[in-house]
Amino acid sequence: MRRDIANSIKKLVQNDLDTFMINISISTSLTLSDWMGVAEPGDYANRYLIDIELYLDDNYETKKVIGRSVCIYFGGFDWANDKFKDLAEIADSLSGSALSAIFAVTDNNGQVIDDYMGCNVLYIEEFFLQPEYRDMGIGTMVFPLIIDILGRDAGVITIIPTPNEDDGSRRSEIKDPDYQFHYNQICKFIMNYGFFCLDRGNRVWAKDTSKAD
Repeated sequence: MRRDIANSIKKLVQNDLDTFMINISISTSLTLSDWMGVAEPGDYANRYLIDIELYLDDNYETKKVIGRSVCIYFGGFDWANDKFKDLAEIADSLSGSALSAIFAVTDNNGQVIDDYMGCNVLYIEEFFLQPEYRDMGIGTMVFPLIIDILGRDAGVITIIPTPNEDDGSRRSEIKDPDYQFHYNQICKFIMNYGFFCLDRGNRVWAKDTSKAD
């Protein structure tokens, strides 16, 4: 077992938790028109909504949401039409920072650059854990799980570290007094999983899935 995972399990135990108490719910939707490429470009990307849940009773019947994540999977090959997709065009049709996250790892044709294996990209748009559940080993267990499950066929995984308000209601702004401190904490966290700063200007970090952490 990886050392960081083993340490996380110890941390869970120290906080009277165990792995059976943590649940991850992942939801998405996809229509046939999306897959066939006859919908709007923004519909070609698969958005995954993830709830991080904690069971509150020994019967595992009652649980509460203690965090969330949003991931967008960009499949680089259009199987229905036998051609490669322009991922930058797809990302540009989405709101938020998806274009910056995709532009950093694609060429002029919107395809994944040769530095990475494969043609698919997973963009982790958000990863949030309520403050009272941090430093308990939960995030250290859940984050690599998301990478493993959703990023298996991705050549590269990107993320733009962005602190949230404590209640997760909105993303912090750079001008906020604690922004840089929390930003540095997030960067230190994701570096443990092989992420490196790829585009400093846009704060895009990337993980080459062909390399070990």
